[in-house]
Amino acid sequence: MHKTITSLLYAAIMMLPLLLTACHNDDVSREEAPVDILSRFGTDGKAWMCVNVKLPGRGAYTRAADSFDDGATAEYAVETVTLVLLSGSSEADATVATSTTYTLPDNDGQDPTITGPVMHADNQVTCTVQVSSEGIIANSRVYLLVLLNQAANYSVTTGKKLSDLNTTSTTAITTTFGDDTYYTMATAPLADACDGTGTVSTLNLLSPSFFFHTQQEAESNPAATVYVERSAVKVTVKAAETPPTTILGNPNIIFGTTDLAYAIDNYNTNTTLVRRFNSDWLPYRSANGKPLRFVETTPLPTLPARYRTYWAQDQNYTGNSGLTYKTHAQRDDIVWKNMNVNSYCAENTFDAVRQQDDCTTSILVRLQLNNGGDFFTTSVTGSDIVYLPPRNTVSEEGTSASSSFSRTAGNASERFSSSTTTRSPAFNARTIDEYLRTWLMQVNPNFRSWVNTYAAGEPNHVSIAVDAATDWVTTGKATVKKVAQSAQAANSTGAAAFDALGLVNYINTNIILYYYNNGFCYYRVPLRHFTDAETEWQSTPQMTNNSTAQTYQADGDYTADKRYLGRYGLVRNNWYTVSIRTITHVGSPIIPALTQNADDRVEQLLNATLSIASWTSHDTPLTNP
Repeated sequence: MHKTITSLLYAAIMMLPLLLTACHNDDVSREEAPVDILSRFGTDGKAWMCVNVKLPGRGAYTRAADSFDDGATAEYAVETVTLVLLSGSSEADATVATSTTYTLPDNDGQDPTITGPVMHADNQVTCTVQVSSEGIIANSRVYLLVLLNQAANYSVTTGKKLSDLNTTSTTAITTTFGDDTYYTMATAPLADACDGTGTVSTLNLLSPSFFFHTQQEAESNPAATVYVERSAVKVTVKAAETPPTTILGNPNIIFGTTDLAYAIDNYNTNTTLVRRFNSDWLPYRSANGKPLRFVETTPLPTLPARYRTYWAQDQNYTGNSGLTYKTHAQRDDIVWKNMNVNSYCAENTFDAVRQQDDCTTSILVRLQLNNGGDFFTTSVTGSDIVYLPPRNTVSEEGTSASSSFSRTAGNASERFSSSTTTRSPAFNARTIDEYLRTWLMQVNPNFRSWVNTYAAGEPNHVSIAVDAATDWVTTGKATVKKVAQSAQAANSTGAAAFDALGLVNYINTNIILYYYNNGFCYYRVPLRHFTDAETEWQSTPQMTNNSTAQTYQADGDYTADKRYLGRYGLVRNNWYTVSIRTITHVGSPIIPALTQNADDRVEQLLNATLSIASWTSHDTPLTNP
């Protein structure tokens, strides 16, 4: 059973969930370290320190006044608290002095004799612990790093700097204790200003005044205010409030919500211990002179004021650096999830010039049409018209056209329906060979002449065999393998004239056929972090092509990095919800390949709304309606 905080409050902050809150003036806690810092420890080299941990309530620290959701209870559960003390002249130079992990007992705070972390019924964890002076340098400053739910085999090495701890080594976003999964969390970087100035710090500077000789003194004077954030990114895909049920412009193609599934693609498989924020981003400005949303403009309730930063620099920021992205080249290795089921992954951020497919974490949406039956589309129809497989094969050549090529509208209607929707009216869904014969009559005068001369004007005496086995897996395409006729006897003049038409090559040269195995089609949706307003987005003239340099080109005095940095990417402790509103076209017959095209596209096959949240939910447009 998870050890969770009861009566869970709404988690509406930017970098949450857990707040180590002080009961004193934080101006005092951040004072300069006295020269006699070691005098705060007893003759045994021990001192007591107390930290309170609690969940914040709904209504504070919001990005926007939209809808909110606290998420799953397990996302707030705490099993272990790791307190790391670092000693040095500054945050950058401080090295690890001590690191101790405390496990929360199954205790509701009723036993006051228990030290270490104690879970209370009032949504609070009190961590009163005895710490050692070992490793603390005389006349130095002491800093605190808080880690929650770190793996049991994870160790913070004495003598290491924060930069050493925060390398590109793999850090899990979850940890398993017993039968339960917990989300790892760490101290969040905070800024001391939100107007483009100031500095960003991660560690909490501790005043030696709050190290005590007795447990009772420590309990009365908690030492610091520390905000922590989850290492995980949360992703949910759902159908919109009014879910799509048809492909726009083609009412015959109907489906239901259960025909949709999704998976996360091209995501990081590792992350850093704490989120990295570059202070160079602080002065970035938009065209109207306001700071971009790299620093949250709502101050935290702490003195002096601290502001939440809202971007990150992950280990792949300026290139892959030999690290691993998890990509799905084909469908075999994907675990597809239903709508409204949550997924979790590590953060993935990059500079503006890498806002392109092969760097961006995206959502693959899978839609199953035709009740799971195979179908085809062509490159020349100009709209999404679905064609069923041929009802005859080359082996059937010579059978009568009336029996082999008759249309069965009722059967076609049944194949384009869903268990979650009302059956569509009967309609004539042509087979792919029916379409190709009609197309040949329209565009190929030699074929039309042969039909009128040797087949009494009836093209259904011609059979067309379409094969998807050769190219479909890699290209999604099918080819015509054989075209035969049943109107003229073998070796006759009419048969020879038909063979001379070269119809197999003619069709394959002039038409691209797409084959949809089991009725599946696919869409790729890149995950965005900042809104159009936050990144000053304008669709023209940037969207003249899909190159990154063209799409995110500099405009006026603002370089691409300053104007569009953070438009795409995933930042830890944020919840990204994709709501599928409309589907405008049949998608790709195979999983769309990752390219070096810009994340913003001229054309989109699927229209969705993206919510970017800090374990909250609020909508921002992803594509134009």
